Amino acid sequence: MQVNPEAFDDCFALLQDSAATFGTDQLAAIEPEFAAVRQILETAKPDVRQWRMALEELTRNAWPRLEKAIAAEISQALASEAHAWIERTGHHIAMMARDLDRFAPWLAVLDRMPEAMKAPAGNIWMHLGPDTPLSDMGAAADAAIANLDALRSSGDEGREWADRLNAAIGQGVLEQEALRETLLEAVRRTHEIAYAMDFRLLFDHDTRTFFIGYDTETDRLDQHHYDLLASEARLTSYFAVAKRDVPIAHWFHLWRPMATVGGRLAVLSWNGSMFEYLMPTLLLRGSSERLVGESERSAVEAQIRYGARLGHPWGVSESAFATQDAAGNYQYQAFGVPEIGLKRGLSEDYVVSPYASALALAVDPVGAIHNLRRLEELGVTGRYGFYDAADFTAGRRPPERDFAVVSNFMAHHQGMLLAAIDNALNDDILVRRFGREPRMRAMRLLLEERVPREYVPEILREEEVPVPEPAREAPPALDSWEAPDTAERQLHVIGSRKLSAWITDSGGGALWSGDQSLTRWTGDQGCDDGGMRIFFRDTDRPHAWSFGHKPTGAPSQEARVVFHGHMAEFHQSHDEISLHQEICVSTADAMEVRR
Repeated sequence: MQVNPEAFDDCFALLQDSAATFGTDQLAAIEPEFAAVRQILETAKPDVRQWRMALEELTRNAWPRLEKAIAAEISQALASEAHAWIERTGHHIAMMARDLDRFAPWLAVLDRMPEAMKAPAGNIWMHLGPDTPLSDMGAAADAAIANLDALRSSGDEGREWADRLNAAIGQGVLEQEALRETLLEAVRRTHEIAYAMDFRLLFDHDTRTFFIGYDTETDRLDQHHYDLLASEARLTSYFAVAKRDVPIAHWFHLWRPMATVGGRLAVLSWNGSMFEYLMPTLLLRGSSERLVGESERSAVEAQIRYGARLGHPWGVSESAFATQDAAGNYQYQAFGVPEIGLKRGLSEDYVVSPYASALALAVDPVGAIHNLRRLEELGVTGRYGFYDAADFTAGRRPPERDFAVVSNFMAHHQGMLLAAIDNALNDDILVRRFGREPRMRAMRLLLEERVPREYVPEILREEEVPVPEPAREAPPALDSWEAPDTAERQLHVIGSRKLSAWITDSGGGALWSGDQSLTRWTGDQGCDDGGMRIFFRDTDRPHAWSFGHKPTGAPSQEARVVFHGHMAEFHQSHDEISLHQEICVSTADAMEVRR
């Protein structure tokens, strides 16, 4: 079990950072309480015997005083950010105390050790530290219990205390064994899920590469391929080969377009993005002198050069950018730098993603840290860390700044960022874990492909020359129109391929999903009784009616149908009752709405 006060430091540091925005007088008033918490933490860190008592002191005294001091000093404008980290830090303290009491309940007994027991019970601390690994706890508990017999012979007080300690050790060991079994079961399930994935469906036996994916809506394979070695799909290719879903020849059918990049021979990618080159390095790492490793280093150096040339931070990858749809959602696109990308037009945008710099920790840790600090100084951070991107593209940045902050968080980008930091701090721990799997280790030679230095690059990428766009007239707006009162039915279609509504001026029609009709459709103008209808009836009169003269044929004092680009309107009047209906389709939710 690992419960360590050092894990609390990050959360507490974030609270202190939020307090840095307070005024001088406010900081002076709360600093003594911050200092008291820091003192407790510094005292407890080197001595595991102090951990529980330190948490108890925090919970009972130091932390409530700090909360009260901050609440008394902060203004309403600062309250939200400070309160968020007060809540998180308090929660962290409570969870640490809960875990210690659950998984190491003997600490509470040891903290209340009778004075006469302190000398003979000293050896117990050697075995029952709260930092003892779960796998070693069974043997450690047995060694501690073996020392209890000597304590029981020291009188009634010693016997009673030893019995309480024995019971607490037994309960804690059971809890830790249950936790360890839960974690091992998660490992087993994860292993099963990983190896249950079958990539054969996506394998093109003609090209010996993978299709991009399978479209479940159209029930067909996307006809494009992941056919480049410098691609994020390199990790999938390695895994699929290692688990024997596809032949090893697949790896050698991945295209290796070569170019001299910064004086080195490197494999090019499609977008020239960090994601393509460096995402696989989270789990898969080749030698720096080999083809894959040297291409990764060349890609990072190319990104650094390109950023320096523009005078901006570096680290371009696929990300959100500073354009939002009608619902306020940022749009998403793959970006890169021209020197390492085959795609045309890469110089038209410059969008920097912090997670791309984090991925570069695997190749240039010093440069990556400096770049992340630069992004932090520019303000590309929020409450939960780095935002998704900073958009330096001329047409999308505000006039008063060099860039626009894309202030959203994407889970998979934050996940890559955290995984990259984990590798950097823990000696490539994720790479080593992936490599311990026998089938993954067996394919290691795939990453040892040498750089073909005798090879003359065939890819000669010319400088991109901007071509003026031809003058284009905007398409005319789709005006509304009133359906004419004729014998021939008028048909209006709204929606998208996912869900479309066919609506006639007589109130009929059908709902379609792709090529499949969801409601009955005959196409017969004579009856036109398909689709969905709402019927009305005046309880004082015998006949009913609906929007449109079908299917009841009831006479209407007023009947008007107006078609718009996004909806259809029906206006009717029967027996001094006026009716109005709007029909539209929500393309985002594949839903027809009638109002």
